[in-house]
This record gives sequence, C-alpha cells and structure tokens, in this order.
Amino acid sequence: MKSEYIGLAFFTIYIANISSTASNALISISAAVLLLYTIYDYKHNKRKFPLPGAEFQVPWWLFFGALLLDSLFLSDYESMTKAVEYVYLSLPCWLLLAFYYYHFQVKYFIGGVAAALIYVGVYSLYVFIFVNHMVPARVITFAANLNGLGTLMAMSLPFVFLMVTVYYRKHRLGAAILLSSGCLGLMALIFTGSRGAMMGFTVGCLVLLVVKVLVFGVRKEAKQIFCGMLICCLVLGGFFGIFGKFHRGYDNQRQLFIESSIAMWRDHPVLGVGLTKWETAYYNQYKLPQAFEKTIDMPHNTIALFFSTTGLVGGMSFLIFSFGIFLCLCKYMRRQPDNYLVQAMLWSFVAVSVHGMVDAGLSMRTALRLCSGYMGVTVASVLYYERAKLAALKPERQELQPEDYNKQRFYGLSLGHKPGRQDFR
Repeated sequence: MKSEYIGLAFFTIYIANISSTASNALISISAAVLLLYTIYDYKHNKRKFPLPGAEFQVPWWLFFGALLLDSLFLSDYESMTKAVEYVYLSLPCWLLLAFYYYHFQVKYFIGGVAAALIYVGVYSLYVFIFVNHMVPARVITFAANLNGLGTLMAMSLPFVFLMVTVYYRKHRLGAAILLSSGCLGLMALIFTGSRGAMMGFTVGCLVLLVVKVLVFGVRKEAKQIFCGMLICCLVLGGFFGIFGKFHRGYDNQRQLFIESSIAMWRDHPVLGVGLTKWETAYYNQYKLPQAFEKTIDMPHNTIALFFSTTGLVGGMSFLIFSFGIFLCLCKYMRRQPDNYLVQAMLWSFVAVSVHGMVDAGLSMRTALRLCSGYMGVTVASVLYYERAKLAALKPERQELQPEDYNKQRFYGLSLGHKPGRQDFR
C-alpha cells in the first residue's frame, strides 16, 4: 500500500524535527500531513482508536485537566491560554499512538531519532571547531536555549543506545549507524554544557539499570549494567574535560527562586498565582533582597513552578502525573521485558523529570512536545504486542475490547507478552 509509505515518511520527518526543533515549519507541515493521513487511514480501513488502560490515562488526563480547571477557577485569560497550550503540546501522544499502533515500524521511528542526533551532533561539532576554535565554552547552535537543546538530546539518546542492543547481532550496519548517531548526540549534549540535562541523562540511566535489576536480576543485565556505567562515565568525563568544574557562580540563586515560590504557594495555597503570573508576582512581591538575577521567568524547578502557579490543584496533579507515568512504564516493562521502547521511554522520562528539578523540564514547549510524541510511540508499541498476544489466544478477535481489561487490577490489561527481538523490524 503506497499511501502507507507516505504516512511513514512524514512520521519519520516529524520525529526527526521534534527531536531537534531545527525547523518549526517542518514540524507543523509533517504533523498536518500525518494527521490527514491518519484520518484517511481510519476512515478507509474502518479502524478503531486504541485506548491504553487506566494506569496511563488517569495520571495523564488528571494533570492536564487540572491545569485547565485551575485557570478556569482563577478566571484568568492568559492562564487559560497557557493551559490550552499545555494540552495542545500533549496531543502528539495521541496522534502518534493512533498512527503507530497500525503502522508499527521501529526502523522508521528510530531512523527519525538517529537523523536528528546526527544533524545536531555534526552541527555542534562544526561550531565547536570552526566557530569557537575549540575554546572550552558552551556551544551555541540553532537552538535559542542551550538547556532546552540538552534536554532534547537527553530524551532522544536512550532510544538510540537501547536499540543498538537490538540490532547489533543481526544488523551490524544499522547498529553501527545508530551507535555513531548516539556518539554524535552524546557529544552535542556535552557541548551544551547543560548540567541539568547531563544529570538527568545519567540519573535516568542509573534508574533504568536499578529497575531492570529489581525486575530481571543482576546476571541477566550484567552487560547492560556495564554499558550503562560506561555511558555515564563518558558524559561526566566529557563535561569535566571541557568545562573543568561543575559549580557556577549563580547556582545559589536557584535556592532563592524556590524559597520565593514557596512563599507564593503559602499565600495562594489552592489555586496559585496563575500559570503565567510567576514572573510578575516574583518581581512585585516575592523577590528576596539577596537575589541578583535581573531577568528570570521561572523558579528553575517544575514542582515549585506548578505549586506556586497552580496551587494544590496543579501541584498535586503534577506529582501524581510524574509518579503515575513512571510506575506505568515500570509495569509495562515488567509485562514486556523485551520491548526496548518502554525501557528507553523510562530512561527518557526520568531524564526530563530530573532536569526539571533544576530547570524548566516538562514546562518547556519543546520538551513536553517531544515527551508526548515519544510516549505515544511507546504506548502504541505496548498495545501492539498486547494485540498480538490476544490474536494468538483468540484468533477470532483482532482488536482490544473493553472486556479485555481486568478491572480488578488498576493498571489495565492483564495480558502478558514477552516479544522476542525478532519482533522489532
């Protein structure tokens, strides 16, 4: 079916662009074409939208719904607009879930991620050598925000590195290309000098290794533990080799921002000051005398941001979202131990969450859009293998139905499936 390849081509372009943000125009165009193709595909083939279980949907919709409700209760138009923007940036999850569930082709997805890493890596290397003349300074690329670019790299690299373990035995050339793209992306991550992104990437790797050891045992994961530790050492070694020190003069200011945010929350405990009002409130009332940064529009901590701007309504929902999605991915990994997309998503989600403790994290447009897109692909892969297991157990059934969910177990589908590596193509 030729039209399928059109959809897959624009899917790859979309993945490559949200992973690098090199062109906003290409992001919009590829998303529009992918949406139109998905609508056509569903109507033409009479497909049904795949729905994940409550373990995923409850924390997801609770968070974004809470942001909308909080802004409505505050009757603040700017906050409403911002809340709608958060929901809009989360839509790639459902678009890619709808598309990828029926067009499960890992090579197209990982090809888009690898292309983005190669592009960003080569461009960063060019700037480091020919523009900065190898001076140990942060490389400024096409991205306006170096920490933001570091976040994109930290979220994308796990997918490439883990898929190398899938391809290295049967597809040596593919594994070599992925490994090369991973090395270039790792170099770009180090060149950004984003300590939060590197810390998130390293902590995400360690958390994944701990979860894998707890679920599968030490012996089975010995090789990946060694590779994970090697990657962490390369990140830390590269950073200290280029920049020399971890501490920077303005680090103490971050603590002052958090203290100011706590004061905001205490004065507005339920609804907060409003999603777009943190900067105004900070400079008008809550800036501490010892704070010297002149331009700051966020507290560099996502928990402090959501509690101060949306109060208990948004703050608690964000915590439920963060821990709920993490536990959901852990359960997916236990049910499908050979689904490397789940493992990569767990690593990626921890990376952006940890970075959010010292920077914007998921409150950043590019990070939320990328996280949503990767999440949609990951959940689609989980449901795809659940459908494969259902087809093996009940040949007359081709789609997941509500009765396939075990309602006695909160985390959704009770079907178990352990796909082999040959399932990834």
